[in-house]
This record gives sequence, structure tokens and C-alpha cells, in this order.
Amino acid sequence: MSDPREKARQKAKGKSNTTTKDKRIQVVTCAGDDSLSELVDAYVEGKQLHKTANALYGKARRIYNHVRHLLIQDRRAERPKQYVFGSGDKVCKVTVKEGGYGRLDVEAYDEVKELVGEEWAKTYITESIVASIDFSMVPKEKEAKVFEVLDKLNGFIGAKPKTDKDGEPEIDEDTGEQVTQDFVEYNVGYKPNSMFHEARAGLTSEIDADLDELTPVAVAFGR
Repeated sequence: MSDPREKARQKAKGKSNTTTKDKRIQVVTCAGDDSLSELVDAYVEGKQLHKTANALYGKARRIYNHVRHLLIQDRRAERPKQYVFGSGDKVCKVTVKEGGYGRLDVEAYDEVKELVGEEWAKTYITESIVASIDFSMVPKEKEAKVFEVLDKLNGFIGAKPKTDKDGEPEIDEDTGEQVTQDFVEYNVGYKPNSMFHEARAGLTSEIDADLDELTPVAVAFGR
């Protein structure tokens, strides 16, 4: 089995620190810099381990089907919220998310009604309407008026107390007050435009460094 770290070294050898003209890619050799080579080694090894972990978790998720089977076979009113599978000194816990059922579309709901009856479906399945506002469609000169209407709508309906995953009131750590959620949620923000990054090059290095503290350039590992 070949060593992925050695492959990475071989790939980098002999290449100069130049920028590819059409793709603007700069190749940096790590020869003579052990600390930098260690970082490349760690990245390559981590990438391999990540793939292995994803494959193992994918296989392990098959146990979900066994949990569903156990639930179906268990007719008690209060069935387990968690199953703990033991294999020697190894343990696998699977939690049942009782409130985690996904939304049904109209066709799926009709099928449920046919299966369990309309009365049961109406009793245990609540119709819900989810709406969103595409604020990009609001003309600039009308934004202030739309915000005013949204605020009035929130005031008319009232804020709803937020709860955590256990159904307990969510408390703001700074104020100690209960967190609430408006009927209409919206946020105001400012996003650098497409010319922002290029324009930073025209600044002095000192100013650009300060600017980067406020709005850092995004970086990520490549695939």
C-alpha cells in the first residue's frame, strides 16, 4: 500500500513557486521546511481518515433499521427513547427523536388518511403553513416601509417564547431573560460585493490587516 504522504511530496517536488497564469494557482514547495511538510502530511492523513470515518458511519447507520424494527415490535405506550447496543466493551447508542418527524406534502398526507383514517390523521397530524419573504424582491425605496409593516405584524401577533430541544424555556446567557421568536424573522446585514476583494489590494498592508480583522477573507481546504 502506497504512502499518501510520499505521494504528496513527490507531487510537489521540482515545481517552482510560480502562479499559473490562467488559474491563478501558486505552487509552494515544502522542501527544507519540516514544519510546513508536517502540516501537509497532517492534511493528507486527515483527509484519508475522514473518508474512512464516513464509510464506517455509513455502515453503522444500518442499525437504525434495527431500532425501527424494535419500535414496531414494541407496543407499549411509553417505548424506549434510547437503545444502547453492546458488543463486548464497545457501545453504540441510538436516540429516538420523538418530535423529529418530517413534514408531509399533500399527497403523502392523503395516503396517511387512507391508511389510518381521516379522524386519526386530523387528531395527530397538524396542518402547518411555512412562509418566507424574499426581501431581494423589495425595491430599495420601499424597504423602510416593508420593515415598518413587518414590525407592526410582529406586534399584532406577539412574540413566541423559544424552547430548547428538551422543551425547556431558552434563556439568554447575557441577560438571563427568556428568548422569544418573532412571527416574522428578519435580519439586516451588509455583505461585501464582488469588487471588494480586488479593491483590498489597493490598500496599504497595515490598513488591509486591520480590515481583515473585521471581515476576514474566507479560506478552506480544497477537495
